[in-house]
Amino acid sequence: MNSESSAEVRFHLDLLERRLRRTRAALAALGVLAIGAAWQAGAAESKTGQVLRVRGLVVEDALGRPRILLGAPVPEMKERRRKDDMTGLLLLGEDGADRVALGAPTPSPQSDGKVGERIAEAAGLQIMDHQGNERGGFGYLDNGRVVLGLDYPGREAVALFVMPEGYAGILVSSDNDGGHERGGIVVDNKKGSAVIKLADPKSRERAMLLVEGEADAKLMLYDAKDGSYADALERLRPK
Repeated sequence: MNSESSAEVRFHLDLLERRLRRTRAALAALGVLAIGAAWQAGAAESKTGQVLRVRGLVVEDALGRPRILLGAPVPEMKERRRKDDMTGLLLLGEDGADRVALGAPTPSPQSDGKVGERIAEAAGLQIMDHQGNERGGFGYLDNGRVVLGLDYPGREAVALFVMPEGYAGILVSSDNDGGHERGGIVVDNKKGSAVIKLADPKSRERAMLLVEGEADAKLMLYDAKDGSYADALERLRPK
């Protein structure tokens, strides 16, 4: 190969190397643009994905049993012992019994587990025992009442309440068929009164300490012989 041929070969090799370098630079630029576009798309998707829209959610344990239900209403599950609807969050026991309910439950006669009766729709928190019996809760009722309660199975035991009629108090009840309320404190803001009462197993009020307005306090005692009440403090007041 003569010198002219060698020079021509080197010229073409240099030209090919320059074109290859330009091609690599272009590919690198395209790669950077692609990565940038992908990052922007991912950021936009992440931003719009902050709101997850679902009708219901079921969380299962290691054995595939539904343990947490979330929904509006919560998803229907054959493993759940109670079948009433509720909107909110529900925790189930291993056997499908309701244990904790947060939301707006609606008790049903088909429920498996004793549920306290409602005089109005309610929203709040309910706690159940291992059999699904309602044992306590805090809630607001649509009739304006606010109640915090601890229950026997199927019956109220202690109730702390605020009533829209203008009074509030606490009641303690028995768990027997012969009676219900055994003691309580009630403050009536409209009448300006406060009363502490004690009742017998038949729910008959046997003693009441009453303060109303600016009047003298009264201790009313029940006379079982004739069913009347007498103020025990009356004889102690100075004449």
